[in-house]
Amino acid sequence: MWSLLFFVVLARCQADWAETINLAGMQRTLSQMMTKEFLLISRGTDVEDNKRKLSESMASFDSTLNALLVGDSARGILAAPNQQVVTALENVNAVWVTMEALLRDNVDTVRHADGSLDMIVLEALSTQNVPLLDTSNEVVQAIVDAAKVSGATTNGLVQDIAGRQRTLIQRLAKGILFLAQGVAMTFNMQAYRNTKSLFETSHDGIIQGVPFAGLPVLDKLCTLHQMTEVSFYYAQIRPYLTGITNADTPSASQAAADEVAEEMCELTDPLFDAMVEAVKLFGDDDGNCDPAASMTQNDWLSYFSTLTEQQLLTQQTSQYFMQIALRIDVKTSKVEITVLTSGASMNLRNLIEGSKMLGIPAPPSQAVVDLLLKARETWDTLAAEMSQAVHLESISSVTVARVEQLSNYILVDLENVMQLSLSMANVSRAKAIDLASQQARLSSSMTEYACLISSGREVAENWDNLNATRAAFERNRWTLLEGAPATETGPAVEKMSDVCMVQQMKEATDLFGELELAALAASNGDMAALTPLVEVSPRAVKAFEAVALALQGAGTCRNGTLTAEEWIQRHQQVSELAILSQEVSAEFVILQQGKSPNRRQLDSLLLDIEAIMRRVLFGSFRPPVVH
Repeated sequence: MWSLLFFVVLARCQADWAETINLAGMQRTLSQMMTKEFLLISRGTDVEDNKRKLSESMASFDSTLNALLVGDSARGILAAPNQQVVTALENVNAVWVTMEALLRDNVDTVRHADGSLDMIVLEALSTQNVPLLDTSNEVVQAIVDAAKVSGATTNGLVQDIAGRQRTLIQRLAKGILFLAQGVAMTFNMQAYRNTKSLFETSHDGIIQGVPFAGLPVLDKLCTLHQMTEVSFYYAQIRPYLTGITNADTPSASQAAADEVAEEMCELTDPLFDAMVEAVKLFGDDDGNCDPAASMTQNDWLSYFSTLTEQQLLTQQTSQYFMQIALRIDVKTSKVEITVLTSGASMNLRNLIEGSKMLGIPAPPSQAVVDLLLKARETWDTLAAEMSQAVHLESISSVTVARVEQLSNYILVDLENVMQLSLSMANVSRAKAIDLASQQARLSSSMTEYACLISSGREVAENWDNLNATRAAFERNRWTLLEGAPATETGPAVEKMSDVCMVQQMKEATDLFGELELAALAASNGDMAALTPLVEVSPRAVKAFEAVALALQGAGTCRNGTLTAEEWIQRHQQVSELAILSQEVSAEFVILQQGKSPNRRQLDSLLLDIEAIMRRVLFGSFRPPVVH
């Protein structure tokens, strides 16, 4: 009983520390919010509404300042725990007395009847709001330090920086209003630029982590989803912010700020609200959210598209690295690997964080988050290894093996993400999209294995890998074309019945056939085959990417027309089918009458019929038959 009571008290104490830090941080925000509201009043914008808001903000600041000193159990605020915090609060109060009087005494007179402004008051406000912000920030730091000394397990640093983001949002709006009204232009322009830069750096930091500064990677599902909202709203206002910073003269800055001032203040409201909710989660994310339940079919399709793209980008970077290491098409490969590495890093970030602007949802479950973060950690190591190695005159076999190993680790993690996600998604064609994307990766893999074999690297092992790739391609091909029932580990795949899609599959499969011939030739010692190998590989990859897009409904596909030669090919297959059908019928009758013991002959004929039926329905590279 006493043990249970201890943990209950401890949990309450932890929560009180977190809430005290949160509300102390909110004081910083209120210092900027009050300034913004006063400036809106001075512009004549929604005057009565902003007077009400200003009055509420001032009252909230005053009551919380007192509560931080003496405590307020009803609000979960601890009393000042040491003299350092008391002194910091006294410093705030000294500044607040002056600024409170400035706001209260001038709220009705700052804007004159003729629309002109009391610039002396605005200059004073520009000067006084900064010390109030700075001293309020010192209170937060003092309370965070006190929490650490007390042994409280809080998310102090992260919560402090996340809480500061609320302040910076209000500070951005305040800065635009000061600039729009021509107040202390040099000072406020520099402060505005610094605020924008700090917000963006901090935004990335609390999501991606800054390990050397003690800031961990954000790994909580619910908080990640909430930060997706913050990222979305900030992306909407960023062009306006940049337009002001890009102005090359004070008058141009003032004009740019004046043009967007009211709109910016409206747009920062949802950004601020989203950040307020995020701060709560940074303080206590209990994982009580289920984003997968609210994901639409379009959400899932976008998510799977981003995931399969990451798998392909990872495989292709490995392929082009091997080509550089083996001195095969080096110039082109260096260009490709630079583009692919950059694209993979950005794509992986979107996969982990989501992007509402691009229609990419954040991960559907905590297990997926954990796997993706593991993959990103490995990817960062892989990208660093490749970046250093590709500029060397020669790449050691140790580095080649290391890159191959890291790539495989990432691909395994991403495949686990895929299987886990498929088990959660009720999306038609999800498995088919996965298989089509696998075909693109297998095209890249086969190129890589052939290059390694031709250079004498782990020949036996890579022959096994190459043949396994060919076998996997064939399995996937027929599953895509003929369909497959649902299993315990994955959804069903519908039979491909759309003529246009079948033709597109045929075109992609033919390219793989060309690639396979070149890969086998190169692997068997024909060095001249390396040229068509690296030339056909990207075409085969793009062809299967197009199939995956078409399966998502995002690609384009139109029925093709057959040439005279292609019609002849089809007629030959149909004629052969007719002949074999007669032979099967005769063999079956003879077997049934007991006049032929040759069951193998019948089975062989049936297999031949099945092969021809497949060629007629879906086309063939060898022998050449179009669909």
